[in-house]
Amino acid sequence: MADTENRLELARAYYNNIAKFYNAGLERTPDIVVARIARLKEFELMSGD
Repeated sequence: MADTENRLELARAYYNNIAKFYNAGLERTPDIVVARIARLKEFELMSGD
């Protein structure tokens, strides 16, 4: 059970890192222009609940 929980935590951390990078890209020029035209939305981060 602990191994599964560790794997889930690693997967959450990996996802959150990717989501943070993506979300930061939505705020950078010229990416912000494309993001607004394509109506891209920020990813929600996962919690450890």
